[in-house]
Amino acid sequence: MEEHTTQESYFDEYVGHYFDKQSHFTTHPWTFRRSGRDIFSKITESSDRTLGDIAESIGFDFISGKDPVFVQFISESFIRRNKLERDILIPCLRGANVRNWTVDWHGNRKNDSTSAIATGVELYDNLDDFPNVHEYLMRHKEVLGMRRVYGGPLADAGRKWFEYWHWAVQMHTPKIIVAEVATHAHFFLDIEGRFVANASCQVIYLRNRSIEDYKLLLGILNSSVCNYFVKRIATRVQRGYYRWKKKYIGKLPIVFPENRHRTELLKLIDEILSLANRAMELSMYNLVRKEEYGNVSELLGRRQAYIDEYRSVQARMKDIQDEIDHLVYKILRRLKGGRQTIMIEKKGKLKFINWLKP
Repeated sequence: MEEHTTQESYFDEYVGHYFDKQSHFTTHPWTFRRSGRDIFSKITESSDRTLGDIAESIGFDFISGKDPVFVQFISESFIRRNKLERDILIPCLRGANVRNWTVDWHGNRKNDSTSAIATGVELYDNLDDFPNVHEYLMRHKEVLGMRRVYGGPLADAGRKWFEYWHWAVQMHTPKIIVAEVATHAHFFLDIEGRFVANASCQVIYLRNRSIEDYKLLLGILNSSVCNYFVKRIATRVQRGYYRWKKKYIGKLPIVFPENRHRTELLKLIDEILSLANRAMELSMYNLVRKEEYGNVSELLGRRQAYIDEYRSVQARMKDIQDEIDHLVYKILRRLKGGRQTIMIEKKGKLKFINWLKP
């Protein structure tokens, strides 16, 4: 092997290596060199199981067929003004709301941060229990009744005029949500099933409902390894955006770590989730709407404290993300058939060595 170490890259049946700039691994997401014999094939070989194998479903939560009525304008102000019953309203996420580990949602901005009226499709099929929602929907009965399902009228598909075109939400069930179009991996864990996600998101429900498995999967999905893998096979839209659809993310090899690595990864994920929850609390909306102030100076002082704490939380999240990136790579580097990949730092470059143990 020593005779080949001076070469930029070398691969044969038993051994191989290549160099990459260390600067590519200093910030999340990592940038791997794109070559015919790069790390992509190693990730592909790391497991016989894919995300598609362990997921019960990957796809849309719902398609209303008429979002302007059911979703777009159902902001907090609209709800209060029309006295809509809250038992039938569910916070609704769009792709733009979803970041990695967290969401930007407060519920009071039309077209961006709203709730969804959850009617029909075996959820709430008796509008008499919600008279104000019923009155609101009656104003739009004509346009709702004109919707078509698979080319035919709603009635032919067994749908009532106020029901959704498609509803796959599993209420009060953990799920992972990702923006369908994004620059890099933006996965969010909704542990309590509090949100529904519209058609600009993909939603992942696991066969095994273990919260621990959901957390481990979230760590893998938000890692640089996942980001690199999906970008190699996904459709590029424009300006660095990619489609994070089922046919791409479903192919990601999944390896759940055991023993020490499992404990270490879960600890990092729990910490970053705690910080993510705190970051969501530090919004300017919460500052203005949920606290009281004696004067403007007091408000401005509290605003600066919010900003300072938010920056501190983000900095710590970045550090933990770096640790997660390295740990996930370490977990996935052990390949089928006894193969391993190690990473060696040398003069501003990272050297990747892959070998087949005898």
